[in-house]
Amino acid sequence: MFGQSTERGSGNRNTYPKQKEQILIAFLSARQLAIEVVEVNHLEVIELARETGLTSYDASYLWLALHLKAELITLDKKLLKVAQKQRLNRRHL
Repeated sequence: MFGQSTERGSGNRNTYPKQKEQILIAFLSARQLAIEVVEVNHLEVIELARETGLTSYDASYLWLALHLKAELITLDKKLLKVAQKQRLNRRHL
């Protein structure tokens, strides 16, 4: 819960009030972004993970980039290497 201390029994429910406000502002700001929700084909993601050795989490990003024909931007070197093999437009940060 926002603002609660991680220590049990501390009784102080407002340990991080500044972070609570920042999180709420960020959440409300995110609603203004042009975010498209895309349904992921989980069976294809699992197969992609199996074929590439990626985690299903990373394979989800790869699947989305392939499916949407989008550039994949990542700090993950293994994901980047697999994207290169898929001939995907990619960028390493």
